Amino acid sequence: MFIVSSNMDIQLPNVVKIPSNYTESQNYIAASDLVITKAGWGTVSEAVIFQKPLLLVDRMYMNEDYNTVNYLKEINHVKLTGLEELKTMVINEDLFRQLAEQETGISRENAVYMIVERILKIVF
Repeated sequence: MFIVSSNMDIQLPNVVKIPSNYTESQNYIAASDLVITKAGWGTVSEAVIFQKPLLLVDRMYMNEDYNTVNYLKEINHVKLTGLEELKTMVINEDLFRQLAEQETGISRENAVYMIVERILKIVF
């Protein structure tokens, strides 16, 4: 299950949008196994408070993101294991084709689950 902001343009059965009028988004983070987000302090601080693993989108050209990531490193909340593997992971049609070749007859939905499993193995 994926939880996304209300402004995301995605309609899939395994994607839940946080309602735009919902003010307690930290409840979604508390219920998550992994938080994938930009490094804005609001979401990151909630993930840190709830001790959730973070996978941050690289926007190091943004001062706020740069400062947040550096602070996370200072407090040892950043896991660098597998970082290079994640940096090189590109989720696109080529990856879906590659997975389909490995697993004959795999559905797109199952391919997504396989990609998520790869990410979770790297992060955890």
